[in-house]
Amino acid sequence: GKLMLLSLDVKEPESIAKAAETLLEAQDGKPGLTHIIHNAGIYGPKVTLDGEARYGRPAGPKVTKEDMMSVFEVNTVGPLLVVQNFLPC
Repeated sequence: GKLMLLSLDVKEPESIAKAAETLLEAQDGKPGLTHIIHNAGIYGPKVTLDGEARYGRPAGPKVTKEDMMSVFEVNTVGPLLVVQNFLPC
């Protein structure tokens, strides 16, 4: 087997597609991918559920829908898109 490292941005579908194309080209168009190590993820902004201080932790900004959607996009949708794009590989 051969190890190939690819860099991509899981928030950018074009980046994922380009990485999959690069892999297929390196394999002369023949499927051969057996493993994907997906090492992408974000914790998100340092916010609190409601903006209140509690349990010895300082108050922080209240978490927003946009904050959570960004985390969800990277941590959940990103791996799905990677698998969908790399299945033919």
